[in-house]
Amino acid sequence: MEVWVVARSFQGLCAVHILQEGSPSQNMQIQAATCWGYGDAIKCPNTPAIIRKEIDVYLKKSSKIVLVEQNQQLKNSPGQTPLLERVVNKTTKLRKKHEEAWKEYGCTIISDGWTDTSHRHLINFLANSLAGTFFLGSVDASSEIANANMLAGLLEKQIDKVGKEHVVQIVTNNGANFKAAGRLLMERIPHLFWTPCAAHCLDLLLEDIGKIKEFHICINMAQNVTRFMYKHGRVLDLIRNKIGRDLVRPTVTRFATSFLTLASLHKNRSGLRNLAVSDEWHATSFSTTQEAP
Repeated sequence: MEVWVVARSFQGLCAVHILQEGSPSQNMQIQAATCWGYGDAIKCPNTPAIIRKEIDVYLKKSSKIVLVEQNQQLKNSPGQTPLLERVVNKTTKLRKKHEEAWKEYGCTIISDGWTDTSHRHLINFLANSLAGTFFLGSVDASSEIANANMLAGLLEKQIDKVGKEHVVQIVTNNGANFKAAGRLLMERIPHLFWTPCAAHCLDLLLEDIGKIKEFHICINMAQNVTRFMYKHGRVLDLIRNKIGRDLVRPTVTRFATSFLTLASLHKNRSGLRNLAVSDEWHATSFSTTQEAP
């Protein structure tokens, strides 16, 4: 008895069959090809007509899957393009859509600087318009001094790529170097406006509020509590069981996390009080340690 199956490999759709009398290793290999696909998996030439017909119907329903007669045919077929090339073509078409919006409505160039896990200072550039946000490129500025002239030069290159006549505004963070770069660009391009990032402004505002003595003491106490909780898995599990959620809420802006954590502690104060007087808490060794808040 033969069992016919359809295997999907990265080279297309393949019909293969498993012989019951085949060796376990052979059957296992074919089953693996069925599940994950092997690079040399091709359609079996002995596939029954009914199976071929079912595959053909399936292919017509899904235009993304291609029936592969042979590996060599795939390589020589002019209609097949590599995945990378297809993605590049798709991105090019997407950019044309955005370019049409840039020409009709204008756009904003957004600069976003950050440091990755390798401690490289990267600066991303994006264009925003009514068509949405489009990634323009990224620059590794680790070896550069991020002064006003350097930043203005990088931004101007991106503006030239999009077209000076299409860019009406640039948005950066509120750092002194970006402020100066914005002023330089407004002098060079009279119709251009520089605007500080609203999220960064709010982040700096929250940072200044957190430095006020009354807030600073409260935030430090809350941080000590949450550090202790998240340092010990058993304590964290007890808290989650009592309040049904996490206390800390990571956010995009760094300093907003402190205030959201304060709000979360206040909101769940009843559950935390119940935990402090519960038998589960007193059964742990943490309830008697100096480290416990």
